[in-house]
Amino acid sequence: NYGRTHSPTARPATFRILCALAAMYGLTIRGGDVSQAYAQAKWPEGMKKVYAHVPSGYKKYYDGKPHCVEVGQLYGNPPAGKNWWIDLRDFLKDHGFQQSEWDPCYFVKRNGEDCVHLIVYVDDILTFSAKDSKIYDEFERDFTAKYTWNNFGTDLHDFVSIDITQKPGEVKLGMDKYIDAMAA
Repeated sequence: NYGRTHSPTARPATFRILCALAAMYGLTIRGGDVSQAYAQAKWPEGMKKVYAHVPSGYKKYYDGKPHCVEVGQLYGNPPAGKNWWIDLRDFLKDHGFQQSEWDPCYFVKRNGEDCVHLIVYVDDILTFSAKDSKIYDEFERDFTAKYTWNNFGTDLHDFVSIDITQKPGEVKLGMDKYIDAMAA
């Protein structure tokens, strides 16, 4: 359905539970933001492509001939969010992550004692794992090979406007910056 929009967002309860588990079990919280996520997703097979005419002011660059440009995975294109989500979900599943039935934006991958929890909020990725997790290292390598992203690693200070401070045995969440910005 072309007119419907879609943005994958993890449930707030999932985020809070994972932060509590990070504090209890000493998990490291890492995160990043996928650059131009919608544009990086592949166009699904069988889906009709959407075209737009070149604006009149730019026709001189096209020898005056009528041209159309594919608008595809632009942020304003309604199916782009769903296409991004399908591409990301399929990538995670292909790399051994299991998707939660309760929260479709929560994934987990285990190998013995090694475990990575991952949540998605549109184009922001947050992981919870042991500091020396081999699964996380593989994820980071493979994800970076496929997508361009700003990987903040452990230098993560906020996630969806929630301030995060992590110390051994403690994860503090706050909204001071957000409240200050709203009050200004």
